[in-house]
Amino acid sequence: MNVIDLVRDGEQRFWEKVERRDPGTCWTYTAYCTPDGYGRFTLRNGNKLAAHQIAFVLANGYLPEVVRHTCDNPPCCNSNHLIPGTHDDNMRDMVIRGRSASRSLVIGRAI
Repeated sequence: MNVIDLVRDGEQRFWEKVERRDPGTCWTYTAYCTPDGYGRFTLRNGNKLAAHQIAFVLANGYLPEVVRHTCDNPPCCNSNHLIPGTHDDNMRDMVIRGRSASRSLVIGRAI
């Protein structure tokens, strides 16, 4: 069973752990979160994925290299707040949002 099928298989169990509100607000993952605030969901095969990755797969049918938050809220699982990206995109977001140890570099160039 591939990861997309495993995610769909656990859909009901996943949404039971998400506090869904109106579409414009963050939907908080209410189960286990890592120390940095990201929800973790265990698939039936024992593998774990970030909760926001699960939400993205359920909304879009695929898992990109990186799932980014537009809301900058790690436990958010609202697919309206999630966008696909690359590792470089994610690192750029981190610097722009002040989460980098070194704010002086944005993927190889000074800011």
